[in-house]
Amino acid sequence: MPLLVFGSVKPSLTLSTNVPYQGDVVKVTLRNAEIKSATFKKKPITLFPLDGALVAFLPISGTEIPGAYTLKTTFTNGSLATRTIWVKSRKFARVSLGIPTGSTLTPATLIAQLQKEKIELDNVVKTKTEEVYFESKFQSPLSIKENIASPFGEIRKTGSSIIRHWGIDYKAPKGTDVSSISGGIVAKSYLDTTYGNTIIINHGQGVFSLYMHLDERLKNEGDTVSKGEIIGRVGNTGYSFGPHLHLSLKINGVSVDPQKFIGLMK
Repeated sequence: MPLLVFGSVKPSLTLSTNVPYQGDVVKVTLRNAEIKSATFKKKPITLFPLDGALVAFLPISGTEIPGAYTLKTTFTNGSLATRTIWVKSRKFARVSLGIPTGSTLTPATLIAQLQKEKIELDNVVKTKTEEVYFESKFQSPLSIKENIASPFGEIRKTGSSIIRHWGIDYKAPKGTDVSSISGGIVAKSYLDTTYGNTIIINHGQGVFSLYMHLDERLKNEGDTVSKGEIIGRVGNTGYSFGPHLHLSLKINGVSVDPQKFIGLMK
């Protein structure tokens, strides 16, 4: 469907991809147009100003059912533009994972704790601020060469239970600096039984990054941080088998692959 033309300037609606995989993010960019509303999967989405354009992030869940979904944009004069987004299935790694030596956890207590902590995390990341604290480019949380120990979406069997790993584990020496992937405000800084020392950063517009198993937390709730600012050190706290950084990214409450999002926004 052609886009509405305002004067002599043709509007431009572009997608970072129209064939995302489970766990990906589709970046929508709209230029030279006035928008009335937009929906994805028949649900309203928000476009916000960024670098002279209107932008929206469409998070694709790691459990999204593969298939065709519609992005519909309504312009101020009632004209429509639609795009079809084809979600593809992704092959996730499978591992058996026990309980760290010396831990008092059992598979049953671990599952119970994870369920409780998920509710607490969801309460933090469900907040959506209209402000955009992040910069147009994101960066890796580690300055050293990345060594991925566990990928996004890994399917872990612990006892008779299945646990999904909605983040990325970067193996790194204890004490390695951990930096914020972009600008934001610390939404929470705390010690968690399972996740260890944890910092959650609100980047605005529903984008949150989570840094877990830290040895040290160098920022407190309410602190403003900039891209690349050191917020903590790699550790081995909580449910952990060795020094590493667990990085999660949530957009509008949906867990997405942080490494692929950082790559999209570099």
